[in-house]
Amino acid sequence: MKKQVLILLTLFGLFIINSCQKDSNGQNKSSNNHQDTTQNNPPPVVPPIVTITRTPLTILLPNNCSQSFIITNTGPQGSTLNYTVADDGALGGFLNFTNGTGSLAAGASATIMVSVKPAFVNSKVSLVGSSLVLNVYTPLASNYTKIPVVVKIKNISSILPLFIGTWSGTWTGESYGRSNPTEAQPSSPVSGTLDPHLENH
Repeated sequence: MKKQVLILLTLFGLFIINSCQKDSNGQNKSSNNHQDTTQNNPPPVVPPIVTITRTPLTILLPNNCSQSFIITNTGPQGSTLNYTVADDGALGGFLNFTNGTGSLAAGASATIMVSVKPAFVNSKVSLVGSSLVLNVYTPLASNYTKIPVVVKIKNISSILPLFIGTWSGTWTGESYGRSNPTEAQPSSPVSGTLDPHLENH
């Protein structure tokens, strides 16, 4: 009888130990699962905000001086603005432009220089009077995914009468350097004073 009681107690003790080990393993597995879930959660994506300035543009032919507009990521810190500029409108294929694609951190900007392709400056079928469009695509921006930039083409002779007369005051603008096909066109701010009496000195 004592031997049977001893066997029962031994079996009961083994059952308790085995149960504790299972519980411990179960807790460890649950803890590991929790850790894996935490590690697999990606950080939240901060959406950028796109801002475009200096539009619309006007290009005067046959001078074909480049004009520019600026793309800026005005989104919060940690955001990245990926953009693409495309000449894919109904009247596409007539314009050259720099910095066609880019990635901008928060607060960063890109200047896009635009001009008419040389083959169309003095072509028989004139672009004068046309309104061409460049599209700016920003698929991850919180405010826009496609922004049209209008480029008006005019003949310089059409605006010359506007400059006939006596002028005075101050002026500001940008001075553009030599155009290199494979490089962005350099520019620098310029300013001055218009004085009609200087010609008498």
